[in-house]
Amino acid sequence: MRSLRLALFNIKKHKAESVSMIILVTICMLLLASGASNFIDVQKIFGNVVEKNNAIKNILFIETGNYYDFYEEMLLSDERVTRYENIEGANTNSSKFITKDGEEASQYLLFLNETNEKKMEDFNVYTEFTEEEIASIEHPIYCTYYVKDTLGFDIGDTFTVILNGKSYPFEIAGFFESAYCVDNLFSLKIVVNDKDYRTISAITGITNILGFDTKDNQEAVDVADVFLKNVEENTSNGENLYVFPILYVDQEESSGQFAKMVLILMMVMSLVVLVSVLLMIRHQITDDIGNQVVSIGVLEAIGYRSFDITVSYVFEYFVLGLTGIIFGLIGSDFLSIKLFQIGEMMSGNHGERGHHGLLFLAFATLLLAFIAIISYTRASVVKKYPPVMAFRGGIADHHYSKDLLSLEKTKTNVHVRLAMKSFLGNVKQNIGVFLCITISTLAIVFCFIFFRFFNEGQNALVSITGMEIPDLRVTLADGVNAYETRDELINDERVKKILLSCDWFNLHVQSGDNKLIPVVYKDYEETDSIHPIEGRFPKHDNEIMLSSMYMTLNKLNVGDSIELKNGKIEKEFVISGKLTAMSNGGSNVYLTEEGLCRLKPSYKPNTLEITLNEGEDSKAYESWLSNSYGRSINDAMEDMCEADSASERIRLEAEKRMAKLIAMYGISHVEYAITIGDEVISGSSSIFKINSIVSLREILDTQTSGAVNAFKLGTEAFMIIATIVIMIIMFMIMTTNVKRQQAELGIFKGLGYTTNELMIQLTLKIMPILVLGVIAGTILAINLVNPIVNLLGEIEIKISGIIVLDIVIIIFSLCSAFIASGKIRHISVYELMSE
Repeated sequence: MRSLRLALFNIKKHKAESVSMIILVTICMLLLASGASNFIDVQKIFGNVVEKNNAIKNILFIETGNYYDFYEEMLLSDERVTRYENIEGANTNSSKFITKDGEEASQYLLFLNETNEKKMEDFNVYTEFTEEEIASIEHPIYCTYYVKDTLGFDIGDTFTVILNGKSYPFEIAGFFESAYCVDNLFSLKIVVNDKDYRTISAITGITNILGFDTKDNQEAVDVADVFLKNVEENTSNGENLYVFPILYVDQEESSGQFAKMVLILMMVMSLVVLVSVLLMIRHQITDDIGNQVVSIGVLEAIGYRSFDITVSYVFEYFVLGLTGIIFGLIGSDFLSIKLFQIGEMMSGNHGERGHHGLLFLAFATLLLAFIAIISYTRASVVKKYPPVMAFRGGIADHHYSKDLLSLEKTKTNVHVRLAMKSFLGNVKQNIGVFLCITISTLAIVFCFIFFRFFNEGQNALVSITGMEIPDLRVTLADGVNAYETRDELINDERVKKILLSCDWFNLHVQSGDNKLIPVVYKDYEETDSIHPIEGRFPKHDNEIMLSSMYMTLNKLNVGDSIELKNGKIEKEFVISGKLTAMSNGGSNVYLTEEGLCRLKPSYKPNTLEITLNEGEDSKAYESWLSNSYGRSINDAMEDMCEADSASERIRLEAEKRMAKLIAMYGISHVEYAITIGDEVISGSSSIFKINSIVSLREILDTQTSGAVNAFKLGTEAFMIIATIVIMIIMFMIMTTNVKRQQAELGIFKGLGYTTNELMIQLTLKIMPILVLGVIAGTILAINLVNPIVNLLGEIEIKISGIIVLDIVIIIFSLCSAFIASGKIRHISVYELMSE
């Protein structure tokens, strides 16, 4: 008990330091508990939704017009498949919607009717309408919670979809949870009534979705691989693969991935604070023992054992740590609510927060154990001070070491010389301070680098996608000559340049099951957003370029060879360069047109990537392109066949039916001839030149804005926390320094030094260790960013900006130290002489 009384007495005596220590432990526990508990809860959202709604766990998307009946037979014949559903939907990648602000935004959409949605999962709807009210709505629509939580729509709001320039207003009748297509990363799923579904599917065509379950979720990966290989061998000679698997194991990992990355950063930040706490405890105990060595001798003389005094320090910091942990847990309960809401928004579903009492108990026990161990090992030094030595102020033997910084030889500022003498006299303690400053600076600089990167918004993302991001990406109809179409459009004064490319499909790596998505241009020097970070662009037909991520994960280097496979065709390529490419998970492969022809002899470009001159309105040009240059297939399918004359109505109806044949069945050319009396009405599908028009910039903004904002807010918050930690460290250091040197400072005051001069001396004392710590932390931060850069690709590190940040950290720390040293004002020479 007497050790506990000593601990409580020390806490009361050092109120300011005690409060500072509680704040540090509170921040540590707040970040650790909130980050870990929410990571677990967000990780469970997807699995819970699948189980709760009895959802199909694995799905295979098959592009419109590419479904064959034997696909179903292949899946059903696999003994590992325990459940199977053939689901129909209407998927479009050229749609838009009107935001709450009244602006157009591009968005991939998947339309289902209620019958097909119930095949995919149980359709549990949250709504405020009665059945009668829903029945009275002409165009009801049901959306995932992403539309409510992220896009800001509510029940009863109008959700307007734009297909090929035409608006289709729907009224939101309710929201529902779904395992797949719940957000903007792949396709946003919405459920409409049968009538509206027929209208939309007539425009977009039918997309088949094959859903299946297996006994073990990992087995689904093998089932999908076997299925895809069979598809390649039996469809179009394996030249194209129009099946896209979305599997449970992958979706479980990627659901809410951006939120989970921020939560991981929170936990890492809590470890930074923990290290600072432990180092400051060590510093505080060392300082306190040095200041109270005579008092320790008195306690030992009246019967206290050195073990009792050691335990009193353990009790002191145990109580402070426990108080901070309690405050941290209380704060984490409020912070976790907000963090979980962010996780729900990014996962696209609502979840349930779990009870993590045992986890919190484990964290609390671990933190208290660290605090107890570091305080005990540091405080055990008191056994080296028996009463006799303690009464001599801890001096065992007098020493006559050389004075390296004698005052009589000072030719410059005496305050600097005095500060340096004090600095060299406390080397061991300064090591702890150095580590604290280093770790805090590391956190600030690391977060600053990524904050600056994500603060650039879309420009930053364009730089790491590894894709050319034109104003418009125009996919041409089958049979249309892309070269001739480009030559016709390039003379338009609004157009800056037009690159020819192709639709996305999969190539295989012969040495494994990896799939690569080809990016094809004739001359990569004409691109603006694709830049090699090592090597060069592919120029010959046997050269390729790969992403930095793919090459790092597969241990490849520039100059290595790799075999690619397309169907039954296999060719060897040399890696000529690598680049930053985060799109498609980094699995892009960059070839020349001639290079792709080696794998796909029938290849011809069918996509125009149009970049307009600066200041041109892309929406106006898109409208002109659709209305003036040539009818698109989707436009024709939407036409109501309204015309003034019978012959014109017949022509429009014929064009509409041709468009459906092309879009839904892949027919390359259609001709028609109709005789009415003496009049012959004829035509062909050659009038259709445009299949779809997409704005990649709008899609990029829609799909990544949430993640970018999350990282911006996260890195900004962590910089602020690290700054607060530095401020508290400076306060604790200066407070203990003032107390330790109270007698010396009183003597200096008696000799005529002013309070400000002494405050400057104390502040300058920590300047060397502060500068060294900031430099070391900066170097470590840059070296820590480099592995991430090597994996993800090039992220610009502006040294000039980091140098400015370091100067700001140093100035801020010195100002904090100067203000904290103001306790010198309370030192009275008279009181010291009286004592």
